[in-house]
Amino acid sequence: MKAAIYRENGNPAEVIELVEEKEQEPNSNEVIVSVEATPIHLGDLYNMEGLDGFKFSLPMVPGIEGVGRIIKLGKSIKNFKKNDRVLFLSSAHVEGYISNQQGTWRDQIRLPSEILIPCPEGDPTQFANIVNPATAYVFLYDLVRPEKDEWIIQNAANSNVGRYIIKMANRYGCKTINVVRRKELISELKDLGADEVVLDGDNLDEKVNEATNGSKIRFALDALAGDAPVRLAKCLVYGGVVFNYGLVSKKPCQMPTWLMLNRDIRLQGFFAGTQLLEKSLEGKKALIAELGEIIGKGDMPSKIAKTYPLTKIKEALVHASSSGSERDGKIILLPNT
Repeated sequence: MKAAIYRENGNPAEVIELVEEKEQEPNSNEVIVSVEATPIHLGDLYNMEGLDGFKFSLPMVPGIEGVGRIIKLGKSIKNFKKNDRVLFLSSAHVEGYISNQQGTWRDQIRLPSEILIPCPEGDPTQFANIVNPATAYVFLYDLVRPEKDEWIIQNAANSNVGRYIIKMANRYGCKTINVVRRKELISELKDLGADEVVLDGDNLDEKVNEATNGSKIRFALDALAGDAPVRLAKCLVYGGVVFNYGLVSKKPCQMPTWLMLNRDIRLQGFFAGTQLLEKSLEGKKALIAELGEIIGKGDMPSKIAKTYPLTKIKEALVHASSSGSERDGKIILLPNT
């Protein structure tokens, strides 16, 4: 058995190691899953770098989700059999979901059967990335709950979360105005279902006002941090909220005092894990099962930049650490190839 592990913080490609693990045996209520695919998220990189708020006890195997097939069953398992395909969430650093959690960047993982979700057949790279569509789902359905045909605005619209926001908003019935930094993305996101796509810049509020015919926008979703929330905030009505869920710029979020005082604009953190933890175990499973079914139909495809075997984890991390056109999509690990 192989696993990727880091024992100190630093450049992800430099601190990661590939190690041999002892073969695991399941307890009576557990299974051993052969991991087909597991993604590299930006949050994984931040954990490895040890950024403020992302530093955890070490050593650690990264990874928070994946898809695979059951290869061993505990004695009391009745609802699954060998070779069943399952989706799973498991992370060494997120408390409160399951006990004795393990990171997913490994070729086999031991998990309690009650958290597993049956997974349809199909491309494992698409099913591996459930957290991103879950983020879009809980943002729209659980957090902001916009009115029908109401506009919401987001930056980093070409990210996988951004793409899922577009598709989920179409399903929900609200409209999206999507902010990008590359002109060539405009037609691509329009084809995906975006209502409007505009280029980021100092006059973003003017572009947004023109594109939406002066519509009142209450909610913004920011993945960049730094000064990006300021530009989004200027697009909002009095009392609007900018929700930040990312740190792409690796700079603290900014928000001018005048926007907060004169226009009652608020800057609020948004972590999908909080909404997921508030759901019961059955609620979590129902959401993941619903998303798995949608993905299985091909209605919400993830954009995959490239796949790597676990043996090329360093190359994978170099690629995942790049941005823009150099990493146009999600990096997926295929641990058993």
